[in-house]
Amino acid sequence: MATTSMATAARPTAGRPRTAATARSTRARTATTATTPRGGDGFANTHGSHREACDGAPQAPVHDRTTRPTETAICSADCTAPRCGDGIVNQLFSPSAEGHEQCDPPSVASGCSANCRFEHCGNSVVDPGEQCDDGNNARGDGCFDCRFETCGNGRVDPGEQCDDGNNASGDGCSGSTSPLGACVIEFCGDSVVNDATTHTHEQCDTAGINSATCNFNCTMPVCGDGIVNSLFSPSAEGVEQCDPPSVATGCSARCRFEHCGNGVVDPGEQCDDGNTTKGDGCFDCRFEACGNGRVDPGEQCDDGNSVSGDGCSGGAVADGGCRIEFCGDTVTNNANPQRHTHEDCDDGGVNSGTCNFNCTTATCGDGIVNPQFTAPGAAGPEQCDPPSATNGCSATCRFEHCGNGVKDPGEECDGNDFGSGGNPNGFTCAADCHIQQCGNGRVDPGEQCDDGNNTSGDGCSGSTSPLGACRIEFCGDTVTNNANAQRHTHEDCDDGGINSATCNFNCTTATCGDGIVNPQFTAPGAAGPEQCDPPSEANGCSATCRFEHCGNGV
Repeated sequence: MATTSMATAARPTAGRPRTAATARSTRARTATTATTPRGGDGFANTHGSHREACDGAPQAPVHDRTTRPTETAICSADCTAPRCGDGIVNQLFSPSAEGHEQCDPPSVASGCSANCRFEHCGNSVVDPGEQCDDGNNARGDGCFDCRFETCGNGRVDPGEQCDDGNNASGDGCSGSTSPLGACVIEFCGDSVVNDATTHTHEQCDTAGINSATCNFNCTMPVCGDGIVNSLFSPSAEGVEQCDPPSVATGCSARCRFEHCGNGVVDPGEQCDDGNTTKGDGCFDCRFEACGNGRVDPGEQCDDGNSVSGDGCSGGAVADGGCRIEFCGDTVTNNANPQRHTHEDCDDGGVNSGTCNFNCTTATCGDGIVNPQFTAPGAAGPEQCDPPSATNGCSATCRFEHCGNGVKDPGEECDGNDFGSGGNPNGFTCAADCHIQQCGNGRVDPGEQCDDGNNTSGDGCSGSTSPLGACRIEFCGDTVTNNANAQRHTHEDCDDGGINSATCNFNCTTATCGDGIVNPQFTAPGAAGPEQCDPPSEANGCSATCRFEHCGNGV
């Protein structure tokens, strides 16, 4: 490029002599360029009215007014030094390392950058509104569409399943801090609690498995949610065994199976001590008490109530409650004469002023000589019974002629007179003129009773009884009392007052349904000895008096 002006070339150098050669050169140049300076003449005119910063046209040997300025990398067509912002698009000028000018002046409206390059994604320049620009629009290289490929940019980039425009986890699309990795769709089981309202709502998340605080389906465990979470404890009773609670399925309000022995008092139970052991106060989930309808340890009977006088006495087990009532126990058994021994009275099995030894009301004419009883209008206690003219017994049960030392009609003896037969057995003659012996109808010294005969099994034993003559018979004396069921205790059998294969301890015939658990008795068709009585669906007692359970062979 020419850098010396025409005026300077024509002017001689100060202090230098003009030689002939210099003069010729000057004339020649003057002849060639003797015109008005202009752009495009190849000379940078720095003086005069037409001043130029540069002139990019080639220097012409002969001036040609058609020659126009030439645009170069350092000079624009108007002979000015190019710069970005001068309003001239110099396509050879590079304002920066980005490249040649594409536009000028810079303008947001026209999309012309501060480096006079068109702003667009892919131009390798981070223009306003761009996060990055790597010169391409390819996915997966960290910058796509001039935005960083990161979780939370609102665009699903390669390797992402979602992108909701944030980096937070728990809103359905996980953030970069999620254990799943950035921008992955959250789901129940990913250990992230999705609780945002716009996504699937989770209350908890323990990797899709049950835990003590969370169900497998990401809901908080509660008894009644229909999910059996064996790690969740609704109460101090323990972990869930069933859900939901239901009477039909036996699932309790605390989601535990209802059964006797689970340590929880379920509906229909009186108690539950966690076992089915007898003798600890709670057996088969019912209190071991007199009146529960079950013969518990220490009891002889239990008729389902604690009332005395119905054959089975009431009272606490510790006090010997629920004992079989008998004549002589001082309890008058009169509540149920059909099922039990009927008593008119009970003064301990001995004669009293109102009650005979056999628990019948003392009356003159009852056939029992009760020396403690005085009949109305009598001069003293009974001496004989029944009244009879033959034996000299008055209507008030007193002897009419005795004590005269002569055995009169109706007298067995009088003093030492025993009649024609004498007294070979050495009997004693009582003051009322009767021989003191078993079967005479009088209770003589050493006797407990005398019913006028020498027969055993009628309530008062005869002389052949193993008990000894004229003793009160009782259940347990091995003598079956059945001769006079109306006047004496009636027994079906008597095996010594203990249970046997055919006889109960209370001297009744052993049968399934008699209310007595006889472990020696086996009901017809039963798989073994009695375990319960009476049969009942409520307590699981079968028709053969065996507990109904899996494995009992029935």
